[in-house]
Amino acid sequence: MKIMIWIMLASFAIGGLWCLRGGLFTFLKILRRRPYLRRVQGTVLKVERKREVRLTTHDGKSESRTIVKFTPVIQFKTSEGETITFRSETGESYPIRKGWNGHIIEPISRYKTGQRIPLVYDPTGEIKPCQDDWASLYGMSTAMMVAGTLFMSAGAGMFLLYRDKLMF
Repeated sequence: MKIMIWIMLASFAIGGLWCLRGGLFTFLKILRRRPYLRRVQGTVLKVERKREVRLTTHDGKSESRTIVKFTPVIQFKTSEGETITFRSETGESYPIRKGWNGHIIEPISRYKTGQRIPLVYDPTGEIKPCQDDWASLYGMSTAMMVAGTLFMSAGAGMFLLYRDKLMF
């Protein structure tokens, strides 16, 4: 039993440190490069649509929900005249719902072909081009730092909970 708990504590600590380090490294890289990022307008070439079935359990009942993910493919021209096309890392997801009459209501994306979107890009290529919003720039690194902190807190909580059993 002690060995399993020590393995879990070590896993939480290592996983938490890995997430925290990765998130902090990415966050600081973006902050360092932020003054050099260039703002441009991009054009949505197409919107990729992907269906995903998710299983959920409520009160012992399993049910599946179909989620539709929309991801824009965007093209822009750099200040040097180079044309770059990329698939955005941020998109949107909506569940497929049933209407009051039982008909399926398909979700519609807010992205449209030909739509203009504000972007930022790094001329050195150190940071991938992305939409000019907080979630696109800092969302993933912030999520990794929060996840790392939660993992390390869970490990510390487990240690405090089981410390009497672990030490003797």
